[in-house]
Amino acid sequence: MLVGNKTDLSEEREVTFQEGKEFAESQKLLFMETSAKLNYQVSEVFSAVAQELLQRDDREGQALQGDAAVALNEGPTRQAKCCAH
Repeated sequence: MLVGNKTDLSEEREVTFQEGKEFAESQKLLFMETSAKLNYQVSEVFSAVAQELLQRDDREGQALQGDAAVALNEGPTRQAKCCAH
């Protein structure tokens, strides 16, 4: 995630919102602007990151499940006898 901070200092801005957004998109990043001083969108940044991570975890889990093949018509596997049995 790319975060533009200090939105409360808009008169001193060096990067426009559009420039930040375009750069983030070119790097495949999420983008938000915040102001820690005004507590503007600070919590939302962490929520967005958490949500993205959960979605990625779900997608990876589904991909793994999709690759696993289960043969339903096979009988139980034989276990090797061990030790004194």
